[in-house]
Amino acid sequence: MQPKFELLPGFKKNGRTFRAITYTADFKVTYADGHVEIIDVKGIKTEVFKLKRKIFEFQYPDLTLKIV
Repeated sequence: MQPKFELLPGFKKNGRTFRAITYTADFKVTYADGHVEIIDVKGIKTEVFKLKRKIFEFQYPDLTLKIV
């Protein structure tokens, strides 16, 4: 339940530390055929979620993200 995915690792630049950007979904379902589906329950799709979804789709092309 609530799998966490790293979208951008943390890093340091010019003496400043930037935290990692992560996305936490609601469920991870693995089917008998090995197909993995990530499920997220949303009331509304915020601008932050829309951006994180684009990054998620790029970083994890082998996973399916389903919004309910």
